[in-house]
Amino acid sequence: MTCAACGKLENECECEAPFCKECGKPCEVKWEDFGIGSYEFWGSRGTDVNIQPVSDCCEADLFEDAELTKPYHAEREEPEWEPD
Repeated sequence: MTCAACGKLENECECEAPFCKECGKPCEVKWEDFGIGSYEFWGSRGTDVNIQPVSDCCEADLFEDAELTKPYHAEREEPEWEPD
């Protein structure tokens, strides 16, 4: 079987994950917020945050393999906050 991104055989492929769902090429992880933002519900205010990994090229879902069969799971590093 050949790699969808580079066309080489699987054992010769040097592509590294993740792969973009839209273009199928190797890409970098970009974190995007898909939350609805500020809201109010029965007088209670809040902010909805839904941060997910997407590709930097097409802002699409990510996959572990070039055949786009294994979804990519990434852990987001939370910024360290220092008290003032």
